[in-house]
Amino acid sequence: FDAIPQILDGKNIADYVDPDIDDRLRLLEEEEDQLAAEYDAANMQRMDDDDSLDEMEKAQVSEIRDRVKIARAHKERPGGRNRPALPREIRGRVK
Repeated sequence: FDAIPQILDGKNIADYVDPDIDDRLRLLEEEEDQLAAEYDAANMQRMDDDDSLDEMEKAQVSEIRDRVKIARAHKERPGGRNRPALPREIRGRVK
């Protein structure tokens, strides 16, 4: 009994073995670390930009965020939109 089978599900396992998989994995991990460092640096710059807002701009930003919250709350409230604007009697329609 072999620890690693030669044929699995009718396919030869040796066809799927990659000898440089460790090198490729190491390169991918290095690239991932580099991209994460670049992302963190970009976020730090973005955070620095937020600190450069004056009081008037901060007030405008908070007003916009409040309006968005109100719009979301209004949109998510139940009912109100699943009925006709006018009753049938007023529109002149009869059952």
